[in-house]
Amino acid sequence: MLLPLSLENCHKYSYKHNFKSELKPISERNFKNFSSIYENCAINFTHYIGIEDKSCVYNPDYFKLPKITLEDGTIHQFTPDKSQIECAQKLLEGDNVLYCAPTGTGKTAVAHFAINKNLDKNKKTIVTVPLIALANDKYREFCKIYGQDKVGILTGDRKVNPNAPVVIMTTEILYNQSRDLDKDYRIGTVVFDEAHYISDEDRGNVWENSIIACVPNNIQVLCLSATVGNSEEFSSWLKSLNRAENSSLVEIKPKERYVPLVWEVYNPMDSDLFCPVVQYPISLDMLEFDSLDEKQKRAITRIYQIQNQKNEYYTPSDSEVQETLSNLKNNLKAQYQSTEDFEQDFLSKYEQFKPCDAKEISNLLRDEDNKYVKNVYAQYMPDSNISYLIEDLKNEDKLPALFFKLSRRDCDGEINVLYLKNYDLTTDDEKKEIEKIIDEYSCNGYLGKEINKEKLLRGYGAHHAGKLPQYRKLIEELFSKKLLKVVVATSTLSAGINMPARTVVISDMTYKAYNHQTGKREIMPLSVNEFQQMAGRAGRRGIDNIGYVVLYNLKTIPKEFAHEIHNKDKIDELELAYSYIGSKADNLRSQYRPEAVLIADYYDKNGDNSKLRELISKSFKIHSAKDKDKVENSEIRKFENYSHILLKQGYAYRDYKNEYVLTPKGKLLLNAQGANPLMVTGLIYDELLAGISPYNLAQIAGYISNSDSQKESAGIQDVVETMLKNGSEDIKDFKKVRKMYSDREEKLLKAVKESKVDSRDVLKSDNLSGYITYLWAKYNDESEDSVGNFESISDYKYETEIPDIKRTLEAKLSEGNIYRTISHSISVLKQIERICDYALSDNLNFPNTDYFEELKLNVQIALELMNREPINVEDAE
Repeated sequence: MLLPLSLENCHKYSYKHNFKSELKPISERNFKNFSSIYENCAINFTHYIGIEDKSCVYNPDYFKLPKITLEDGTIHQFTPDKSQIECAQKLLEGDNVLYCAPTGTGKTAVAHFAINKNLDKNKKTIVTVPLIALANDKYREFCKIYGQDKVGILTGDRKVNPNAPVVIMTTEILYNQSRDLDKDYRIGTVVFDEAHYISDEDRGNVWENSIIACVPNNIQVLCLSATVGNSEEFSSWLKSLNRAENSSLVEIKPKERYVPLVWEVYNPMDSDLFCPVVQYPISLDMLEFDSLDEKQKRAITRIYQIQNQKNEYYTPSDSEVQETLSNLKNNLKAQYQSTEDFEQDFLSKYEQFKPCDAKEISNLLRDEDNKYVKNVYAQYMPDSNISYLIEDLKNEDKLPALFFKLSRRDCDGEINVLYLKNYDLTTDDEKKEIEKIIDEYSCNGYLGKEINKEKLLRGYGAHHAGKLPQYRKLIEELFSKKLLKVVVATSTLSAGINMPARTVVISDMTYKAYNHQTGKREIMPLSVNEFQQMAGRAGRRGIDNIGYVVLYNLKTIPKEFAHEIHNKDKIDELELAYSYIGSKADNLRSQYRPEAVLIADYYDKNGDNSKLRELISKSFKIHSAKDKDKVENSEIRKFENYSHILLKQGYAYRDYKNEYVLTPKGKLLLNAQGANPLMVTGLIYDELLAGISPYNLAQIAGYISNSDSQKESAGIQDVVETMLKNGSEDIKDFKKVRKMYSDREEKLLKAVKESKVDSRDVLKSDNLSGYITYLWAKYNDESEDSVGNFESISDYKYETEIPDIKRTLEAKLSEGNIYRTISHSISVLKQIERICDYALSDNLNFPNTDYFEELKLNVQIALELMNREPINVEDAE
């Protein structure tokens, strides 16, 4: 049934949607005529202007919410909640939407709604993600839901079904295509998953420019994030991009998290092993049936289910809920100072309940607005044993658990402790299922030489970037099927990959990292966002009513070993964790900056600086700046300085009108999106790659893909000479590299002792990365045993007295890092191939076709040598 449509709403709606009938779209000129027709007719014009039937916003199938078959054979269907419905309504109305919600709240369900909305209209949905591994994870998931014919994927290494109605891609790929977004009329919505990456120092600029490119082209934007401290400011920026009030903010505050978190400190020296950190009061007299929120209603429902021996998915009637609530209020006191007080009273009055039931109900009833953090003391014990913690988690029904360690070595170390203690967490049936899945994965790809099948069979494993993607996928599947009870992982697992747990254990609040401000490798604290992303993995929606976050064995670090924080003499990790609990997420900060391809594209379209201020003013940096004019002028100066580089290096010139005109070299630059475009374009255009063998092309690609972007303006000739010098074809193995590093070691060791250079600079990644790719291509040309070749590179041992060199080499030569180095180099080779294709399509500007054809052929040979098992580039990060 069509609802009446007011003239005001009709006029507003006409600018967002086209007619579905043969009537022409409404304009300011013909609106008056349309109004008179509407007023004098007894019919409803809703169907003419494309207002959809909004019943779909309540349809679980549009959100792809799961169904569960219960023990009695009945099927329970999960339904969309209030915030998901609100997002869906805004998307239907054509709004751009920023959806901020804690991890595990169902943001992906809203992305599914956008997809199904667009499928109904024969429109395309692009889903962008920050990591290639996450893109592949989404691709596998979406193929199962929509079918392979409707889903495509585009990354730097993989291109499958790019014209599909649903395409998963990294944001870098979207940015590379941004010049042509206005030509693809099919695009309905672009989903920016993990939108807080706009603050990422290295990649945020790409995210920001991608959003800027979408909105003016009338492409709907859906931004999803769990950690945006300045959500209103970010939403207002989205509105400013197209000067229209059609952007909406839907936000779930942390206290409204669907599965509330219980914060605890593990202290094996105390009788209360898991001591609550956050105290919440409970007020029963405030509970009224007509105003119960979602969590309170689940608490009362859970009481009814247990009292009446119903399964956990049974939904009582309103009268049953009302009666249960009334009885609860009559049997218990009205006020409790803490959830623990409530639990004790509850268990004394309701004998059929277990302590775990009481804890669950109390945390659903707690007053989120009146919490306070207790300073619970827990002593750091260097010799603490993870097996005791896991045993206690098991006894309290808090498994499966994600255990976060911020060092790859520590991840493996914790798993080894469990293994050496002969710890076993799985049943015989679970072991059979684990073995079956391991065998399936082994048949489909190399899992790595360090895989220990017995550890997985016992129910625990490590997950970090040092492992091969095939192995990490195995861990993810085993954990998602509840076959692994404990996974120890680095913080990278907190970014989007679907591995929810009942409990999250945080045992590190600091990590070693390179500090750009001081130029040294220092101990740095986690950010609030990183901490909250990790903690947010606790509590599985649809499985758990509460999630547990356990702080375990957090230490104190003297200031001399740590980056300055809070002007204190030390970093007390436990105190730092307390300060982060319930803290507001970090504000998103713009990383907008000029870069080569963007500037070349601007001058190709405009010629002069007349529209420069308009371009820069669209940035989030200008929108959020306090002194907009000052920041805007600063960005313009940066832009103009960068344009001088284009002039100096021959990418552009000024004509008689004093306008910038791209040279053929500049035209190549427009097609060089990817790693270090100035460097790549210069190498190709100046024909410095003429006669370069496939081996050395692989090596140069390894250098480029792992070099700092600031080296773009370095002399191109020097780059090539350096690469050929450090890894020419006469090098047969690591012996000469070992000699090269030995010579550097002797010189640098003295410099380190004299404090003239930081030990981190002893080993540069650039040379080693290039040499890894050189050897990989050469070995694969000499032998078909590519897995053996891969192992021979990772098996290399370098004897040195300098600990930093040894640790760095161990990290650089880990299987995961070798995989990443090679796959990133493959992306650069494909970048070179694309530039060659463009040059060959324009013989007028690039007459030396023999050079480009030969280079393309050598690149293709290098790609064929590089893309061998176990390098499966579709899973590269």
